[in-house]
Amino acid sequence: MIALTLLMISNAMEMKASLSTAEMLREHEALHYPKGMSLEHALKHVALPKEVRAVLAEPKHDRALLVQRAGAHGKKDGPEAGGSYASLEKAREVLNNMYEETESDLDVTVQDCDTVTNSLTNAIDVNTKVRAQLTSAIATDREFIAEATMVLSEDKNTLVGLQGEL
Repeated sequence: MIALTLLMISNAMEMKASLSTAEMLREHEALHYPKGMSLEHALKHVALPKEVRAVLAEPKHDRALLVQRAGAHGKKDGPEAGGSYASLEKAREVLNNMYEETESDLDVTVQDCDTVTNSLTNAIDVNTKVRAQLTSAIATDREFIAEATMVLSEDKNTLVGLQGEL
């Protein structure tokens, strides 16, 4: 019974172990987000500055209105207004930092996946060796049973012959 359970587990692991990390990620995304991830769902899982969240929370037509209002209130920051795009530079810096954090998180996740993949591969290798040993033991036992059955049959024939002589 234990051997059968181990066999089923190893077969299930072989299917997953044959996929690369990227393929598993694509499969997960396709399974859980067939139409892509919504902005609301993504915002639940990402830490963003409140200013960025406020702009993203507005409908698209309201975002354009916010930009127009900012220009109307004299908040121009480009060279034509004597500025240096400081706010754009800050936004770029925030986005770059977010990208680097996400990239490092992905690296950790991929490393964790590789570790799990390696441990599962090792477990599958051990399972395969155990299955081979069990198969060998079963073959040896079947040979022993066949020999015992043959001896029993011969002894029965001898007994019948001896009973016939009496």
